[in-house]
Amino acid sequence: MSRHMSSRSSDSSFKSRLFLYSTHDTMLSAFLSGLAIFNDLQPPYASAVLVELLSNSKKEYFVRILYRNVTDNSSELYDLTPSLPSCHGLSLCPLSVFTEIASLLKLDDWQSACQLGSSHAEKTSSLRVFKIIAGVFGGVLFLFILIIIFVCAK
Repeated sequence: MSRHMSSRSSDSSFKSRLFLYSTHDTMLSAFLSGLAIFNDLQPPYASAVLVELLSNSKKEYFVRILYRNVTDNSSELYDLTPSLPSCHGLSLCPLSVFTEIASLLKLDDWQSACQLGSSHAEKTSSLRVFKIIAGVFGGVLFLFILIIIFVCAK
């Protein structure tokens, strides 16, 4: 998301004007929590977070984060931007600040974050060999049982 916003702000030939992302409530919670604006309440069904990229006449770019809670039967959007810790209560957060926040949330090496080293690849490879051997053995055993049944039936 922040990569798309940065591209849009720095490249005048960037054509896309809208990106839509869809997710479940648990990921919405994680997203808001990562930005330190989560209220510890599960987002209700069909709630939405809108992240807007805005610019002014000086070509300065800002981000605004809005939240729609559908349980209150209104289409009111709640502005969460002033709650972003790094934006210090501003109604629009500078894109550079938002990008910095987002970079802290990005995992460059998910294997190390999940503690998956080279042993993971070895385990995966060993498991694959085991499955092949088990499949061959199971097939041979099945054929052997069929032969016994066929011979005993005569």
